[in-house]
Amino acid sequence: MEERIRRIQVLLKREGLDGWLFAGYRNPDPVLAAALRVVAPVHTTRRYVYFVPASGEPIKLLHSIERNLLAELPGATWIYHNRFQWEQAIAGLLEGHSHIALQYSPRGALPSVDTLPGGWLELLREHGAQPVSSASLLAEMATLTPQEITAHEATAKTLTTALQEAFAFIKDAAGQGKEITELKVQATLSQSIRDAGLDLPDPPIVAFGEHTADPHYAPEEETNAVLQREELVLIDIWARSPGPDAVYADLTWMGVHEEEIPHEFEQLFAILCRARDQGFALVERSAKEKRPLPGAHVDELVRGFLEAEGYQDYFIHRTGHSLGQDVHGIGVNLDSVETYDERPLLPGSAFTIEPGAYLPGRYGMRTEINVVFLDGEARITTQPFQKNLLAILA
Repeated sequence: MEERIRRIQVLLKREGLDGWLFAGYRNPDPVLAAALRVVAPVHTTRRYVYFVPASGEPIKLLHSIERNLLAELPGATWIYHNRFQWEQAIAGLLEGHSHIALQYSPRGALPSVDTLPGGWLELLREHGAQPVSSASLLAEMATLTPQEITAHEATAKTLTTALQEAFAFIKDAAGQGKEITELKVQATLSQSIRDAGLDLPDPPIVAFGEHTADPHYAPEEETNAVLQREELVLIDIWARSPGPDAVYADLTWMGVHEEEIPHEFEQLFAILCRARDQGFALVERSAKEKRPLPGAHVDELVRGFLEAEGYQDYFIHRTGHSLGQDVHGIGVNLDSVETYDERPLLPGSAFTIEPGAYLPGRYGMRTEINVVFLDGEARITTQPFQKNLLAILA
Protein backbone atom coordinates (compact mmCIF):
# COMPACT_ATOMS: atom_id res chain seq x y z
CA MET A 1 0.00 0.00 0.00
CA GLU A 2 2.82 2.40 0.87
CA GLU A 3 4.32 1.71 -2.54
CA ARG A 4 1.05 2.65 -4.27
CA ILE A 5 0.84 5.87 -2.25
CA ARG A 6 4.42 6.72 -3.25
CA ARG A 7 3.54 6.03 -6.86
CA ILE A 8 0.55 8.37 -6.66
CA GLN A 9 2.72 11.09 -5.18
CA VAL A 10 5.28 10.72 -7.96
CA LEU A 11 2.49 11.07 -10.52
CA LEU A 12 1.04 14.11 -8.75
CA LYS A 13 4.41 15.87 -8.80
CA ARG A 14 4.92 14.97 -12.45
CA GLU A 15 1.52 16.44 -13.34
CA GLY A 16 2.03 19.56 -11.21
CA LEU A 17 -0.87 18.66 -8.90
CA ASP A 18 -1.10 19.32 -5.17
CA GLY A 19 -3.13 16.24 -4.26
CA TRP A 20 -5.72 13.62 -5.17
CA LEU A 21 -9.01 13.51 -3.31
CA PHE A 22 -11.22 10.42 -3.02
CA ALA A 23 -14.65 10.82 -1.48
CA GLY A 24 -17.77 8.83 -0.77
CA TYR A 25 -21.07 8.63 1.03
CA ARG A 26 -23.63 5.83 0.71
CA ASN A 27 -22.27 5.13 -2.75
CA PRO A 28 -18.52 4.90 -2.13
CA ASP A 29 -16.04 6.27 -4.62
CA PRO A 30 -15.49 3.24 -6.91
CA VAL A 31 -12.16 4.63 -8.02
CA LEU A 32 -10.71 4.47 -4.52
CA ALA A 33 -10.84 0.67 -4.49
CA ALA A 34 -9.48 0.33 -8.01
CA ALA A 35 -6.65 2.85 -7.71
CA LEU A 36 -5.45 1.67 -4.29
CA ARG A 37 -6.31 -2.04 -4.64
CA VAL A 38 -8.53 -2.14 -1.56
CA VAL A 39 -12.00 -3.47 -0.94
CA ALA A 40 -14.48 -0.64 -1.35
CA PRO A 41 -16.42 0.31 1.80
CA VAL A 42 -19.86 -1.23 1.51
CA HIS A 43 -21.67 -0.05 4.64
CA THR A 44 -21.24 3.70 4.84
CA THR A 45 -23.84 6.17 6.02
CA ARG A 46 -21.72 9.32 6.41
CA ARG A 47 -19.46 11.36 4.13
CA TYR A 48 -15.79 10.49 4.09
CA VAL A 49 -12.62 11.67 2.34
CA TYR A 50 -9.24 10.15 1.64
CA PHE A 51 -6.75 12.80 0.53
CA VAL A 52 -3.29 12.00 -0.86
CA PRO A 53 -1.10 15.12 -1.04
CA ALA A 54 1.80 15.36 -3.46
CA SER A 55 4.09 15.44 -0.41
CA GLY A 56 3.48 14.30 3.12
CA GLU A 57 1.08 12.00 4.89
CA PRO A 58 -2.38 11.13 3.50
CA ILE A 59 -5.41 12.22 5.51
CA LYS A 60 -8.63 10.35 6.29
CA LEU A 61 -11.59 12.57 7.12
CA LEU A 62 -14.22 10.41 8.85
CA HIS A 63 -17.42 10.79 10.84
CA SER A 64 -17.17 9.95 14.52
CA ILE A 65 -19.49 6.95 14.22
CA GLU A 66 -17.44 5.51 11.32
CA ARG A 67 -13.96 6.28 12.58
CA ASN A 68 -12.66 2.83 11.65
CA LEU A 69 -13.53 3.23 7.98
CA LEU A 70 -10.53 2.92 5.61
CA ALA A 71 -8.52 1.27 8.39
CA GLU A 72 -6.32 -0.51 5.85
CA LEU A 73 -5.16 2.78 4.33
CA PRO A 74 -2.18 4.68 5.76
CA GLY A 75 -2.43 8.28 6.96
CA ALA A 76 -3.63 10.58 9.71
CA THR A 77 -7.28 10.42 10.79
CA TRP A 78 -9.38 13.55 11.25
CA ILE A 79 -12.75 13.10 12.95
CA TYR A 80 -15.83 15.29 12.56
CA HIS A 81 -19.36 14.87 13.88
CA ASN A 82 -21.29 17.96 12.72
CA ARG A 83 -21.60 20.01 9.58
CA PHE A 84 -19.53 22.90 10.93
CA GLN A 85 -16.59 20.61 11.71
CA TRP A 86 -17.00 19.05 8.27
CA GLU A 87 -16.65 22.45 6.55
CA GLN A 88 -13.70 23.40 8.74
CA ALA A 89 -11.97 20.10 8.00
CA ILE A 90 -12.43 20.53 4.24
CA ALA A 91 -10.95 24.02 4.47
CA GLY A 92 -8.02 22.71 6.49
CA LEU A 93 -7.49 19.81 4.15
CA LEU A 94 -7.21 22.13 1.15
CA GLU A 95 -5.02 24.74 2.82
CA GLY A 96 -1.92 25.08 0.66
CA HIS A 97 -3.38 22.70 -1.92
CA SER A 98 -5.14 24.24 -4.91
CA HIS A 99 -4.79 22.00 -7.94
CA ILE A 100 -6.63 18.84 -6.86
CA ALA A 101 -7.22 15.69 -8.88
CA LEU A 102 -10.84 14.56 -8.60
CA GLN A 103 -13.06 11.87 -10.09
CA TYR A 104 -14.45 14.44 -12.49
CA SER A 105 -14.52 14.65 -16.28
CA PRO A 106 -15.35 17.97 -17.97
CA ARG A 107 -18.86 17.81 -19.42
CA GLY A 108 -19.08 14.19 -18.25
CA ALA A 109 -17.00 13.14 -21.26
CA LEU A 110 -15.59 10.01 -19.58
CA PRO A 111 -18.33 8.47 -17.39
CA SER A 112 -15.95 5.94 -15.83
CA VAL A 113 -14.04 8.91 -14.35
CA ASP A 114 -16.98 11.22 -13.61
CA THR A 115 -18.16 9.74 -10.30
CA LEU A 116 -17.95 12.74 -7.95
CA PRO A 117 -21.31 14.48 -7.35
CA GLY A 118 -21.53 18.06 -8.63
CA GLY A 119 -22.14 19.40 -5.13
CA TRP A 120 -18.66 18.31 -4.12
CA LEU A 121 -17.18 20.42 -6.89
CA GLU A 122 -19.06 23.46 -5.59
CA LEU A 123 -17.85 22.84 -2.04
CA LEU A 124 -14.23 22.32 -3.02
CA ARG A 125 -14.18 25.36 -5.30
CA GLU A 126 -15.58 27.50 -2.49
CA HIS A 127 -12.56 26.50 -0.42
CA GLY A 128 -10.06 27.37 -3.12
CA ALA A 129 -9.65 24.10 -4.99
CA GLN A 130 -9.10 24.10 -8.74
CA PRO A 131 -10.47 20.69 -9.82
CA VAL A 132 -8.46 18.69 -12.33
CA SER A 133 -9.72 15.46 -13.87
CA SER A 134 -8.03 12.36 -12.52
CA ALA A 135 -8.42 10.61 -15.91
CA SER A 136 -4.70 10.47 -16.73
CA LEU A 137 -3.83 9.35 -13.19
CA LEU A 138 -6.39 6.57 -13.42
CA ALA A 139 -4.83 5.30 -16.64
CA GLU A 140 -1.50 5.10 -14.82
CA MET A 141 -2.92 3.39 -11.73
CA ALA A 142 -4.78 0.88 -13.89
CA THR A 143 -1.57 -0.60 -15.29
CA LEU A 144 -0.75 -4.09 -14.07
CA THR A 145 2.32 -5.52 -12.41
CA PRO A 146 3.98 -8.60 -13.97
CA GLN A 147 2.44 -10.71 -11.19
CA GLU A 148 -1.04 -9.34 -11.93
CA ILE A 149 -0.60 -10.06 -15.63
CA THR A 150 0.43 -13.64 -14.87
CA ALA A 151 -2.64 -14.09 -12.66
CA HIS A 152 -4.89 -12.55 -15.33
CA GLU A 153 -3.51 -14.96 -17.94
CA ALA A 154 -4.22 -17.91 -15.63
CA THR A 155 -7.82 -16.70 -15.23
CA ALA A 156 -8.16 -16.28 -18.99
CA LYS A 157 -6.93 -19.83 -19.52
CA THR A 158 -9.46 -21.18 -17.03
CA LEU A 159 -12.31 -19.28 -18.70
CA THR A 160 -11.25 -20.46 -22.16
CA THR A 161 -11.29 -24.06 -21.01
CA ALA A 162 -14.70 -23.55 -19.37
CA LEU A 163 -16.13 -22.10 -22.59
CA GLN A 164 -14.85 -25.03 -24.63
CA GLU A 165 -16.40 -27.41 -22.11
CA ALA A 166 -19.71 -25.51 -22.29
CA PHE A 167 -19.92 -26.06 -26.03
CA ALA A 168 -19.00 -29.72 -25.50
CA PHE A 169 -21.84 -29.93 -22.96
CA ILE A 170 -24.27 -28.61 -25.57
CA LYS A 171 -23.05 -31.15 -28.11
CA ASP A 172 -23.32 -34.05 -25.66
CA ALA A 173 -26.81 -33.01 -24.57
CA ALA A 174 -27.92 -32.74 -28.19
CA GLY A 175 -26.50 -36.20 -28.91
CA GLN A 176 -28.61 -37.59 -26.08
CA GLY A 177 -31.71 -35.84 -27.36
CA LYS A 178 -31.98 -33.62 -24.29
CA GLU A 179 -33.61 -30.21 -24.29
CA ILE A 180 -30.98 -27.49 -24.11
CA THR A 181 -31.95 -24.14 -22.60
CA GLU A 182 -30.08 -20.90 -22.02
CA LEU A 183 -30.51 -21.12 -18.26
CA LYS A 184 -29.28 -24.73 -18.15
CA VAL A 185 -26.10 -23.85 -20.03
CA GLN A 186 -25.66 -20.75 -17.88
CA ALA A 187 -26.00 -22.72 -14.65
CA THR A 188 -23.62 -25.45 -15.81
CA LEU A 189 -20.99 -22.94 -16.90
CA SER A 190 -21.34 -20.86 -13.72
CA GLN A 191 -20.80 -23.94 -11.55
CA SER A 192 -17.75 -24.90 -13.58
CA ILE A 193 -16.20 -21.47 -13.02
CA ARG A 194 -16.88 -21.54 -9.29
CA ASP A 195 -15.49 -25.07 -9.03
CA ALA A 196 -12.29 -23.72 -10.61
CA GLY A 197 -11.96 -21.30 -7.70
CA LEU A 198 -12.83 -18.06 -9.50
CA ASP A 199 -15.10 -15.26 -8.35
CA LEU A 200 -18.11 -14.96 -10.64
CA PRO A 201 -19.97 -11.75 -9.73
CA ASP A 202 -22.57 -12.10 -12.47
CA PRO A 203 -23.85 -15.10 -14.40
CA PRO A 204 -22.47 -15.37 -17.94
CA ILE A 205 -24.40 -14.23 -20.97
CA VAL A 206 -25.86 -17.26 -22.74
CA ALA A 207 -27.94 -16.33 -25.78
CA PHE A 208 -29.56 -18.50 -28.46
CA GLY A 209 -30.98 -17.46 -31.83
CA GLU A 210 -32.40 -13.95 -32.04
CA HIS A 211 -31.39 -13.29 -28.42
CA THR A 212 -27.82 -12.96 -29.71
CA ALA A 213 -28.89 -9.64 -31.29
CA ASP A 214 -29.00 -8.12 -27.77
CA PRO A 215 -25.37 -7.50 -26.69
CA HIS A 216 -26.24 -7.62 -22.96
CA TYR A 217 -29.01 -10.17 -23.04
CA ALA A 218 -29.62 -11.91 -19.69
CA PRO A 219 -31.74 -15.09 -19.77
CA GLU A 220 -34.61 -15.28 -17.29
CA GLU A 221 -37.39 -17.77 -16.74
CA GLU A 222 -39.81 -15.90 -18.99
CA THR A 223 -37.30 -15.53 -21.83
CA ASN A 224 -35.42 -18.81 -21.43
CA ALA A 225 -35.01 -20.16 -24.97
CA VAL A 226 -34.70 -23.78 -26.08
CA LEU A 227 -31.90 -24.28 -28.61
CA GLN A 228 -33.03 -25.14 -32.13
CA ARG A 229 -31.10 -26.46 -35.11
CA GLU A 230 -29.15 -23.86 -37.14
CA GLU A 231 -29.32 -21.33 -34.31
CA LEU A 232 -26.38 -19.27 -33.12
CA VAL A 233 -25.08 -19.63 -29.57
CA LEU A 234 -23.25 -16.72 -27.91
CA ILE A 235 -21.50 -17.15 -24.55
CA ASP A 236 -19.79 -14.21 -22.85
CA ILE A 237 -18.18 -14.77 -19.45
CA TRP A 238 -16.09 -12.66 -17.08
CA ALA A 239 -14.49 -13.65 -13.79
CA ARG A 240 -11.40 -13.15 -11.65
CA SER A 241 -9.47 -14.80 -8.85
CA PRO A 242 -10.46 -13.99 -5.25
CA GLY A 243 -8.87 -10.95 -3.59
CA PRO A 244 -8.72 -7.18 -4.19
CA ASP A 245 -5.63 -7.38 -6.45
CA ALA A 246 -7.14 -9.89 -8.88
CA VAL A 247 -7.71 -8.82 -12.50
CA TYR A 248 -10.67 -9.85 -14.61
CA ALA A 249 -10.61 -11.81 -17.83
CA ASP A 250 -13.60 -11.36 -20.16
CA LEU A 251 -14.18 -13.34 -23.34
CA THR A 252 -16.84 -14.34 -25.81
CA TRP A 253 -17.13 -17.44 -27.99
CA MET A 254 -19.78 -18.34 -30.53
CA GLY A 255 -21.06 -21.46 -32.25
CA VAL A 256 -23.87 -22.73 -34.45
CA HIS A 257 -26.09 -25.64 -33.44
CA GLU A 258 -25.40 -27.49 -36.67
CA GLU A 259 -22.91 -29.84 -38.31
CA GLU A 260 -21.82 -27.23 -40.85
CA ILE A 261 -21.69 -23.44 -40.66
CA PRO A 262 -24.25 -21.63 -42.87
CA HIS A 263 -22.46 -19.33 -45.32
CA GLU A 264 -24.17 -16.16 -44.03
CA PHE A 265 -22.94 -16.80 -40.50
CA GLU A 266 -19.48 -17.84 -41.63
CA GLN A 267 -19.08 -14.70 -43.73
CA LEU A 268 -20.06 -12.23 -41.00
CA PHE A 269 -17.95 -13.90 -38.33
CA ALA A 270 -14.95 -13.80 -40.66
CA ILE A 271 -15.47 -10.05 -41.13
CA LEU A 272 -15.58 -9.52 -37.37
CA CYS A 273 -12.41 -11.56 -36.90
CA ARG A 274 -10.62 -9.46 -39.52
CA ALA A 275 -11.76 -6.28 -37.77
CA ARG A 276 -10.53 -7.64 -34.44
CA ASP A 277 -7.20 -8.71 -35.92
CA GLN A 278 -6.65 -5.31 -37.56
CA GLY A 279 -7.27 -3.65 -34.21
CA PHE A 280 -4.76 -5.93 -32.51
CA ALA A 281 -2.21 -5.38 -35.31
CA LEU A 282 -2.37 -1.62 -34.71
CA VAL A 283 -1.88 -2.15 -30.97
CA GLU A 284 1.02 -4.52 -31.62
CA ARG A 285 2.77 -2.11 -34.02
CA SER A 286 2.43 0.76 -31.59
CA ALA A 287 3.87 -1.33 -28.76
CA LYS A 288 6.84 -2.48 -30.84
CA GLU A 289 7.52 1.04 -32.09
CA LYS A 290 6.89 2.50 -28.63
CA ARG A 291 4.55 4.99 -30.26
CA PRO A 292 1.69 6.58 -28.27
CA LEU A 293 -1.67 5.12 -29.22
CA PRO A 294 -4.90 6.67 -27.90
CA GLY A 295 -7.61 4.13 -27.21
CA ALA A 296 -9.97 6.04 -29.51
CA HIS A 297 -7.69 5.43 -32.50
CA VAL A 298 -8.06 1.66 -32.20
CA ASP A 299 -11.84 2.02 -32.17
CA GLU A 300 -11.73 4.31 -35.20
CA LEU A 301 -9.74 1.74 -37.17
CA VAL A 302 -12.00 -1.20 -36.27
CA ARG A 303 -15.15 0.85 -36.80
CA GLY A 304 -13.91 2.13 -40.15
CA PHE A 305 -13.27 -1.42 -41.35
CA LEU A 306 -16.79 -2.55 -40.39
CA GLU A 307 -18.31 0.53 -42.01
CA ALA A 308 -16.49 -0.31 -45.23
CA GLU A 309 -18.07 -3.76 -45.05
CA GLY A 310 -21.53 -2.22 -44.67
CA TYR A 311 -22.06 -2.87 -40.95
CA GLN A 312 -21.91 0.73 -39.69
CA ASP A 313 -25.47 0.54 -38.34
CA TYR A 314 -24.93 -2.76 -36.54
CA PHE A 315 -21.75 -2.13 -34.54
CA ILE A 316 -23.43 -0.34 -31.64
CA HIS A 317 -20.80 -0.38 -28.89
CA ARG A 318 -17.16 0.54 -28.42
CA THR A 319 -14.38 -1.78 -29.57
CA GLY A 320 -13.07 -2.56 -26.11
CA HIS A 321 -12.88 -1.69 -22.43
CA SER A 322 -10.19 -1.59 -19.79
CA LEU A 323 -9.72 -4.65 -17.58
CA GLY A 324 -8.79 -4.39 -13.93
CA GLN A 325 -10.21 -5.13 -10.50
CA ASP A 326 -13.57 -4.33 -12.11
CA VAL A 327 -14.46 -6.02 -15.36
CA HIS A 328 -14.94 -2.54 -16.83
CA GLY A 329 -11.79 -1.03 -15.37
CA ILE A 330 -10.62 2.52 -14.70
CA GLY A 331 -8.03 2.51 -17.49
CA VAL A 332 -8.11 3.41 -21.17
CA ASN A 333 -11.04 2.19 -23.25
CA LEU A 334 -10.93 1.55 -27.00
CA ASP A 335 -13.68 4.03 -27.69
CA SER A 336 -14.38 6.82 -30.14
CA VAL A 337 -18.16 6.48 -30.29
CA GLU A 338 -19.68 6.28 -26.81
CA THR A 339 -16.92 8.59 -25.53
CA TYR A 340 -13.68 9.77 -27.10
CA ASP A 341 -10.89 8.30 -25.02
CA GLU A 342 -7.76 10.21 -26.03
CA ARG A 343 -5.64 8.71 -23.27
CA PRO A 344 -2.76 6.63 -24.66
CA LEU A 345 -2.37 2.96 -23.85
CA LEU A 346 0.39 2.54 -21.28
CA PRO A 347 2.71 -0.41 -20.64
CA GLY A 348 0.79 -2.74 -18.35
CA SER A 349 -2.63 -1.80 -19.74
CA ALA A 350 -5.11 -4.66 -20.12
CA PHE A 351 -8.23 -4.43 -22.25
CA THR A 352 -10.64 -6.25 -24.53
CA ILE A 353 -10.97 -6.09 -28.31
CA GLU A 354 -14.55 -7.11 -29.13
CA PRO A 355 -16.14 -5.96 -32.38
CA GLY A 356 -19.70 -7.08 -32.97
CA ALA A 357 -22.64 -6.77 -35.33
CA TYR A 358 -26.24 -7.01 -34.14
CA LEU A 359 -29.15 -7.38 -36.57
CA PRO A 360 -32.37 -6.65 -34.63
CA GLY A 361 -34.90 -9.45 -34.69
CA ARG A 362 -32.49 -11.79 -36.45
CA TYR A 363 -29.16 -12.49 -34.74
CA GLY A 364 -25.95 -10.93 -33.51
CA MET A 365 -22.29 -11.86 -33.41
CA ARG A 366 -19.29 -10.82 -31.35
CA THR A 367 -15.70 -11.97 -31.05
CA GLU A 368 -13.75 -10.97 -27.95
CA ILE A 369 -10.12 -11.31 -26.92
CA ASN A 370 -8.09 -9.85 -24.05
CA VAL A 371 -4.82 -8.01 -24.64
CA VAL A 372 -2.02 -6.65 -22.48
CA PHE A 373 0.01 -3.74 -23.81
CA LEU A 374 3.62 -4.03 -22.75
CA ASP A 375 6.88 -2.16 -23.21
CA GLY A 376 7.84 -3.28 -26.71
CA GLU A 377 5.13 -5.85 -27.34
CA ALA A 378 1.42 -6.59 -27.12
CA ARG A 379 0.12 -10.00 -26.14
CA ILE A 380 -3.24 -11.73 -26.54
CA THR A 381 -3.89 -13.34 -23.16
CA THR A 382 -6.97 -15.36 -24.13
CA GLN A 383 -5.34 -18.36 -25.76
CA PRO A 384 -6.40 -20.08 -27.87
CA PHE A 385 -8.76 -17.44 -29.23
CA GLN A 386 -11.57 -18.12 -31.64
CA LYS A 387 -10.80 -17.81 -35.36
CA ASN A 388 -13.85 -19.58 -36.77
CA LEU A 389 -17.40 -20.20 -35.66
CA LEU A 390 -17.83 -23.53 -33.94
CA ALA A 391 -20.01 -26.10 -35.70
CA ILE A 392 -21.30 -27.52 -32.42
CA LEU A 393 -22.65 -30.80 -33.85
CA ALA A 394 -19.63 -31.54 -36.07
